[in-house]
Amino acid sequence: MFPNYHFEGISLHHVVENRKFEHCAFVDCKLESATFRNCTFSNTYFYECYLDKTDLTGSSFDRCVIDHCNISGMRIHLKQETDVLFTRCRFGEDSDVKCQYERFYQDWPNFFLLEIREGGQATAYVVTPRVSTSYYQIGQKYLVRRIECKSKREMRRLEAECSNLKDLKSPYVPRLIDTKGVESKYYYLVMEYADGCPLSRFLKHKHALGDETKKEVFLQAFMALRDIHCREVVHRDLSPSNVIIKLLDGRPPRVSLKLIDFGFSKNLRSFPPDNPTRVFSPPGYQPPELYGNPPQYDTQGDQFGLAATLYHMWTGRHPFGLGPDATVEEYRPLAAKGRISFDDIVKPYNYILKKCLKPSVKHRFGDTREIGDLLLGR
Repeated sequence: MFPNYHFEGISLHHVVENRKFEHCAFVDCKLESATFRNCTFSNTYFYECYLDKTDLTGSSFDRCVIDHCNISGMRIHLKQETDVLFTRCRFGEDSDVKCQYERFYQDWPNFFLLEIREGGQATAYVVTPRVSTSYYQIGQKYLVRRIECKSKREMRRLEAECSNLKDLKSPYVPRLIDTKGVESKYYYLVMEYADGCPLSRFLKHKHALGDETKKEVFLQAFMALRDIHCREVVHRDLSPSNVIIKLLDGRPPRVSLKLIDFGFSKNLRSFPPDNPTRVFSPPGYQPPELYGNPPQYDTQGDQFGLAATLYHMWTGRHPFGLGPDATVEEYRPLAAKGRISFDDIVKPYNYILKKCLKPSVKHRFGDTREIGDLLLGR
């Protein structure tokens, strides 16, 4: 028995039998072609391990995590979905991951599963097709989101998201390619794959991105916002985690940007824009008018959320000095005062951020296209 044991950098290629692993961690271990027979894994964590052709079918699991591992060809049988959580794993064409991933192959037999991403609202699969069709091309990656709708309200929200995405034609927003319903409550959305990583990963230091790259992110982010607002859609969940950027080599542009996660978006044509509405972005990115009487949210609310995100990117700090765990109670009085320093930001970006972050809606831009005109020098 191995209670609370930490295995790091070990190589194992033989048969392991009748062992119990409780509260253990396997880190950077090479377990290719190893076989675990009649073993028990409980609260065990695998991180950055090579599990290629590892045979785990004769073992049992309880509340385990396999994170950022290569599991091409790995064989495992799970009794229920909660036995093992797979996150950021690499799947090969010959993977034999059972249970919840077996369901994916039943529903999408013409795809190879490359990676799993667990999120709060849905499970996302990075896939590539086995054959080319009018929709899919061999060698291209696609993102398939699996969503469970437990109520009519969740169903209406999903239908609204699909409708909003179908209407959007923007190089800065992933395309909705296909939808599919399964067993009346499970739905798949096939999206263009947004290559890159969240802007939130670059926020720990203001010099993580060069000035020219920041300017390009700034431009593309507001072009994305312009495109969705031209379709009378508000995002309502703008924060650094929903801005995906990919750094490029060579000549400008030095970055490619995608605005993602339209799960809480609203079409302004479907309800009066001055009506109260829920917003799902973190407190530090919510506009102050949301806390008014009555609360309000429209395109200027999106301007505020994106401006707070880009201010954070440019300076390395939140505009109101908030930490990641800030509460609404901490944030609300700061947002209402609007006391922010723009000394570290060059023109015209400082002017745009200052205007977008005004506490009063009437002092922000009336139309997001005005911001695009300023950035393009029109």
